[in-house]
Amino acid sequence: MPFEHAHSPLHMEVEVCKASLILGIQQGWKDIDIESDSILLVAGLGREEEDLSDMECKEYMRAFQTIRIRHIDSEANGVANRLAHLANRGFINDVWLGETPANI
Repeated sequence: MPFEHAHSPLHMEVEVCKASLILGIQQGWKDIDIESDSILLVAGLGREEEDLSDMECKEYMRAFQTIRIRHIDSEANGVANRLAHLANRGFINDVWLGETPANI
C-alpha cells in the first residue's frame, strides 16, 4: 500500500493532498482547486499559521498562482472515496486526465 505510514484519517487526507499537489506541479498547472470532505484539512490549509499535519502541503501550495480550497459534503465526494478504496486495495496506480474510467 502506498500510504502504510498514515496513522490517522487526517494524516491520510494530508498525504493525498500532498500527492495531488505534487502531481499538479509536475503537470505545470498554475491554478488548482482543492476540495475535501475533511473539515480539519480544509481549515488547516486555510490558516496562516503552519501546523505539522499540513506543513508540507502548504510548501507545495506556494508553487501555484491561484489556489481555491473548499469543503464539500461527503456525499459529493463519492469519486474520491471510490478511488481511495481501490487504491487501498492496490487496484489503482494510474492517473487520468479527462474522462473518468468506467470502473470509477
